[in-house]
Amino acid sequence: MNVQDAHAGALTIDDGRAPEIRAVENVLRRTGRLGRCTGSPAAVGARIPTMEGRVRVTVRLGIRAGGEDDPRLPRAVLVRAQGRVRGAVLLVPRKKGVRTAPLEFDLDPGEIAPEGFLLVEFWDAAARAALPGMGGLAGVLIQSLHVQAPGAPASPLSLGSGEPAGRLAACGFFVVNPSADDVTVTLSAAPSAQRGRAARLLGLAAQRAAPWCPEPAARSLVDGADAAVMLARTGRDACEFLIPARPEPVVVFPDGIRAGHTASHAITVSGRPGAESRR
Repeated sequence: MNVQDAHAGALTIDDGRAPEIRAVENVLRRTGRLGRCTGSPAAVGARIPTMEGRVRVTVRLGIRAGGEDDPRLPRAVLVRAQGRVRGAVLLVPRKKGVRTAPLEFDLDPGEIAPEGFLLVEFWDAAARAALPGMGGLAGVLIQSLHVQAPGAPASPLSLGSGEPAGRLAACGFFVVNPSADDVTVTLSAAPSAQRGRAARLLGLAAQRAAPWCPEPAARSLVDGADAAVMLARTGRDACEFLIPARPEPVVVFPDGIRAGHTASHAITVSGRPGAESRR
């Protein structure tokens, strides 16, 4: 059901029958969610309330476990709005149900025409070029589209879980979205609880003996080219990466393109942009 706050100008569209939806491409409208993507690119055009100043847009995407279109593969969905890349959403299917994850970005004054038309596009071609073996856009769910006045800066990370911080997904990588400032990402490592007790003790002993020295790598999700990422600080069980300010989302491999430490350790990820960072 679409819900509008007349005072704040906020609008949520979470049903494919909402009258605010004016156009779709490669999207099957659905009851209970906005729709389901059938191919790339997919697009939704909607009429939104007139608002003064900048506008915060939140797109929530999802992937269903056990469905069609390679349900076990993670997806990296590139999101464009008003013709510009705004970020990407990493979706890693859970064993049951639907996994959802949001992307928040701001539109500057003048990016939305007086009639209030918003066009959001979803792409997978560039993301799949950067990440071979990823699933395509077909089958990705568009759960909802929400617009409101901007609030606090959103997390720059997309971890595949829908949370702004937490465990690194089984795929071994995560997404850092566009930021006007450098983004610092902190990783904390501990031997995985899935390993045996002896192996965990050996892993802890190794951590005490030497610092964790990952070799991070990153790729642009727009063109698949290598992207800058620097190891800023390292310790026995934690490290910090610095991802320079950039206008496009990047995928970060904590241990380089070849997963090593991340395959045998439980990695917790958190990130923070600069004080003036925005999408």
